[in-house]
Amino acid sequence: MVNLYKYLKGEYNNGRLRTEVALFSRNSTNKIIITGQGPKHEAMAIKYEAYALRHWDIEALNEQFLIPANFRVKSIQPCEVLPSKTGVSFIFTMESMDQHRSMF
Repeated sequence: MVNLYKYLKGEYNNGRLRTEVALFSRNSTNKIIITGQGPKHEAMAIKYEAYALRHWDIEALNEQFLIPANFRVKSIQPCEVLPSKTGVSFIFTMESMDQHRSMF
């Protein structure tokens, strides 16, 4: 959970409020790499930051790490089971807690 926090904090600090990561990772590292061919038959690789967490762990991540850092994961959208069957990709959307508090 700490590694996902660090990754999301880096993305948020760089102004990227949407990012795609893999959850349910079965890899021993925090990366999943899918290789294949592009439209012109060139070699391609898609890299995912990967974590052995489940989507329901995001609530605890928000409460324990992100909200104290003044942002949170607003929503997650499942995308696909990765072809390697080593994880599931999700799009995370983050928001500032200042923005969230101003709504109340």
